[in-house]
Amino acid sequence: MLPAFTTPFNKEGWNKKRITLRGTMASARAAVLGEWEENTAWHWLSFLNEDPQWDSIEQKGVDLEIDAAFFYAVVDSIDFERIDSLRIVLADWREFVVEKKFALSPIGSEGYPTEWVGTVGLLELNQVGENYLLRVLSGLSAADQPTALEQLRNLAAQYQAFKLYFSHFAAMLLYYTPPGAFALFTEFKEKFLQGVMLQKDELWEWWAAILRFVGQAVIGRDGEVRDLAISWFSSQSFGQRLLGTRFNRLLFLALVYAAWFDFKILNGEFQERLCQHLIWRAISLGVPVETLLKEKLAEEPQANQYVYFSGLFAENLLKNDEVIFFSGSQTMTISAFLQAYLSQAKDKDLDPTSQQSYVKKVMTGHGWPAEARRYLERILDIYLHLRECDLIDYRGFLTEEGGRREPYDWKALMQRDLTAVEKDRVKEYFKLLQRPTRLKIELVLAFESVSWQKEPYLSRVLALNEIYDDVYDLPYSPLIYFDEPGRIWKLRKEIPKAW
Repeated sequence: MLPAFTTPFNKEGWNKKRITLRGTMASARAAVLGEWEENTAWHWLSFLNEDPQWDSIEQKGVDLEIDAAFFYAVVDSIDFERIDSLRIVLADWREFVVEKKFALSPIGSEGYPTEWVGTVGLLELNQVGENYLLRVLSGLSAADQPTALEQLRNLAAQYQAFKLYFSHFAAMLLYYTPPGAFALFTEFKEKFLQGVMLQKDELWEWWAAILRFVGQAVIGRDGEVRDLAISWFSSQSFGQRLLGTRFNRLLFLALVYAAWFDFKILNGEFQERLCQHLIWRAISLGVPVETLLKEKLAEEPQANQYVYFSGLFAENLLKNDEVIFFSGSQTMTISAFLQAYLSQAKDKDLDPTSQQSYVKKVMTGHGWPAEARRYLERILDIYLHLRECDLIDYRGFLTEEGGRREPYDWKALMQRDLTAVEKDRVKEYFKLLQRPTRLKIELVLAFESVSWQKEPYLSRVLALNEIYDDVYDLPYSPLIYFDEPGRIWKLRKEIPKAW
């Protein structure tokens, strides 16, 4: 059984996972020279080890975009103690043979015992790797060979068990394509899109194929799978059946992400369904729900539409029928959780102290685990901000009216370089503000407050221009351009006539 929640990001914990993975790969390269076949657990681990999402998540940490959040949630579900156990047996083998001062037998030696060949074969190495291990065994003394062979048997057994376990995660992250995958994909997708779940519990390749399919649906933005996932979760029958085994938990996780990945472009009915049926489970599994809601609201072209949708989503949350459930504890729907709070807090419902006190009281009364607190507080926070129409500073109106502080002093930012994390946050601010003309005026004035055509200011101007250009198209962008005849950077101050 996998945990009920995706662990909140912790840099130390994230780095510990990465160190474990790197250590295992280093031990594998030392023990078998990194010589393994493709489509093996060694190969999948190397893909995981080299995945660029590790760096992007470490840099950003929180407020992940949905692709990074999905990777994080899958990796968080992996038992890294299993990976470390593999490292230990690899290291033990390597330490033993080095200590015994093995001498490699000549290349091309023949007549290795069948048991040696069979044991080494279970490790799924290529010819170079197999020959290397057999030569190591052959190069040990007759007294040491039985011990070394026993260690290899242990390594092979651990490897095979780990491969079976890890294949599900590797498939969902698209590192592994099961045998006959296309036929399995086709069969499953046809049934899946008909709302039928197939049962082939004895065939682990089938499980891996299904997880490859749903992982591909999330990463590849499969609209058919997204729409069906929303419909199934709305039916109140599908989601409850997908808990228990590791396979079911991973399938459940992927389908939750599949339902949410395109929230801002969904039709209104599907957006309402997600808010009414799939927000608690999404939050608990790490879906960046707040970010997706903010992006949707930020793209509303008129203030009255922004207010309408913000209020509508708040109303949907008040109707949310998801059950907050933990084994051995009392249950409660999200709707009842919110309604009870409003009834109790009355006119103090915006007070953080009231919110925290209520959550603590409900958790104690229902016997819920401590890790549920942050998610319950997030549900309250999302609802109240939606109701108050201040989940985002729509078009900067709250700032203009004095309800919020200006988040950035652009002139001050001319005096220092932005970090990678700060650049991501500035970009998110640009996306949510959706006021390119106002921003253009503010930024140009900030640029002109310094000798912007000289370093170090030019690099800072170019960085902000790149972020602005990523978010806003013509006729607003770019803010600066390079004048070829004059061989100099110039400001592009023109304001579009439509403004």
